[in-house]
Amino acid sequence: MAPFSLMGTNGNRYCVLNVPATSAHTFVYYAATPMESLLCRDQEVIVAGGGNSAGQASMFLSGAAKHVHHIVRGHSLAATMSEYLIARIQSSIRITLHTDSEIVALEGEPTLSSVTWINRITGEQTQRDIGAVFVMIGAEPNTALLIGAVRLDSKGFVLTGGMNGFENSPYATSVPGIYAVGDVRAESVKRVASAVGEGSVVISDVHRYLASLHEDLAAAPTLTSGALGLAEGTASEKK
Repeated sequence: MAPFSLMGTNGNRYCVLNVPATSAHTFVYYAATPMESLLCRDQEVIVAGGGNSAGQASMFLSGAAKHVHHIVRGHSLAATMSEYLIARIQSSIRITLHTDSEIVALEGEPTLSSVTWINRITGEQTQRDIGAVFVMIGAEPNTALLIGAVRLDSKGFVLTGGMNGFENSPYATSVPGIYAVGDVRAESVKRVASAVGEGSVVISDVHRYLASLHEDLAAAPTLTSGALGLAEGTASEKK
C-alpha cells in the first residue's frame, strides 16, 4: 500500500437560532461587513451573542442602522466580552443591551420584518419591526467524521501539536500522517487569513512526513531472487 498523508480542513459551521425556519430567515446574517451595513441602513437591527465578535458587530452596525438591539442570554457581558467593548456598547445611544433574553420568533413575508424576543427572567415578550438579525452565537467544528479517529477537545475541535501531536509540528494530530489546519483546529484564531496561512505552511510538514516514509521503505530489507528461490525450495522439502 502506498504511503499517504491527510490534511484536515473541515472548518466549522455557525450556530443558528432555535426558532422555526421561515422565509423571514432571508435577512439573517452571520457576518457584519460593509455590504450588510448598507442593506440595513436606517433600520432597526438585532445582534445576538455575547462574545467580542457580537460586540464589534454592534459597534460597527450602529454607524449605519437606525438602532441596534443587542440580545444576550446571559445576565451580563462581563464574562464573555472585553471591557472596552462593553463600555462602548453601554455608552452608545444607538445600542440597547437586552440581557437574560433570547429570540423566539422571526416573522415576515417574503423577507424579515418583525422579531420577537423574551426576557427569560420576567417572561416579558417584546416585538419590534426589525430589518435584519446578525447571529454571533458561536460555531461548531465539522468533525463528526473524526470522532474516535483523532484526539478532539471537549468542544469537538481537533487537538494538535505538543503532547497531542504525533510529531513536532503545531498542526500534527494524534494520528501519524494526519494534520489539521484552520478553524477545525483547537486554539486556532478562527480567521480566513490565518487558515490560508496554516494551509500553506503545513504542506512542508506533509512533504517531510512522506519523504520519511519513502526513506523507511527504501531502507527496509527485501528478498532477492536467490533468497526467494531458497525459500521456495525449503517449502517444497517440507511437503
